[in-house]
Amino acid sequence: MTQTIGYMSPVLDAAGKGARLDTWKVAPPMGVMMTLSDLFFFLPPNKRGLPALTLLTGLIAAVTAVAVAFLS
Repeated sequence: MTQTIGYMSPVLDAAGKGARLDTWKVAPPMGVMMTLSDLFFFLPPNKRGLPALTLLTGLIAAVTAVAVAFLS
């Protein structure tokens, strides 16, 4: 799955604006990973998924840490 994330943006762009919107409605985490993979434009598309997933995991951990600190 991580090897396909880098190909999502061009495919959804070709499919039209509705396809991108549907992705965000049905699978928001997939939309986030797709958007994050675009940050790694300097990598080949099949190598963007793992860095995007790692970045997403780091963001989730940071938000969780802030929420725990705030609620404590």
